Amino acid sequence: MNHRQKLWASAGILLLLALSAEGLVRVRGRWKYGATLDIYDVFEPHPEVDILRGIPGSSTLIARTCEVTFDSRGFRSPEVEVPKPKGVIRFAFLGASTTLSVSAATTEDTWPSRLLHRLALDPLAEAVEFDHVNAAFPGACVEDSRISLHHRLREVMPDVIVIYHATSDLVKDTRPLARQQGLEEDREIDSLERVSLLWRLVKKNYRHHTRQKLGHEEVGKLDVNLSELASDFGRRMGVLIRDAQEVAELIVLVTYSIKPRIEQSIGSQRENFTNSFMHMPYLTRENLFEAYAAYNQAARTAARQAGALVVGGELEIPGTDEYFADSVHFTTAGYEMMADRVAAPLIADPRFAELLRRIQAGD
Repeated sequence: MNHRQKLWASAGILLLLALSAEGLVRVRGRWKYGATLDIYDVFEPHPEVDILRGIPGSSTLIARTCEVTFDSRGFRSPEVEVPKPKGVIRFAFLGASTTLSVSAATTEDTWPSRLLHRLALDPLAEAVEFDHVNAAFPGACVEDSRISLHHRLREVMPDVIVIYHATSDLVKDTRPLARQQGLEEDREIDSLERVSLLWRLVKKNYRHHTRQKLGHEEVGKLDVNLSELASDFGRRMGVLIRDAQEVAELIVLVTYSIKPRIEQSIGSQRENFTNSFMHMPYLTRENLFEAYAAYNQAARTAARQAGALVVGGELEIPGTDEYFADSVHFTTAGYEMMADRVAAPLIADPRFAELLRRIQAGD
């Protein structure tokens, strides 16, 4: 065998090994996680505006653990009747993956569904029915919710709109600044990544490792005025709330909960910021604490100025593995506690009590 033949034989063996590895990865992935691995796979671009919606009428098992079902309008919630029947108080939920409740096993396990179940058990809600639409989608920002409000929610006639935002806006606000300062690059999906699951996983794991390492470092961080960013976030939130008040009778702003806490050890903080470092490795732990506090305060101020109901208590949900799946997403116990957290001030609010009274009276 001459030199050229040896090269061709070696290339053939490498190709065969690569194809075998690709096949094994795909078989293992299908066996362990099922046909669908990513929540984005069950969403599609809205046909009229630049937002996402669930694939209408679809039901998909993601990673063999979460059944994500959408109604005919692409909401992760049971089908609602339009026009809204008498005797019904209809909720609408705006937010990103934390409101969509990506790790909830079924629609009934999401915190919006649990909230309605909690409200229905209250004696004040006797003879009142509750339904809802969950318009949240992964990566949604406040401006995306404003588009959803005008193009998706008006037709379903909600009485109450619940808003829960922070992380996606923080990423969107800081990432361009990180690019300007040479701390972040646009992630490009190469042609091999589009066809090879093996290569996609290699790149994903490498990206996770490098971004966690960057997140843990104390140098090479973003020079940013977080107060200014939070102020602009509050302005956007104010616009969303005022627009929502033209659609629904009561607007509820829920401040944002995160798993990391100031009182935790540095090691625990780093571990609990893992998801945040994947998206914003250019921010320090101190930056992240400051940013979430500032964004919550800005949203709280905007809501109060607009006369919306503010649900605080973002630290009431313990920052532990029992309640959080990662930096910001809840576990089953977290969904339950989130529902209780929102239900209590809602039931105590006189505007909600008046809404209940009118529905009970048949108005």
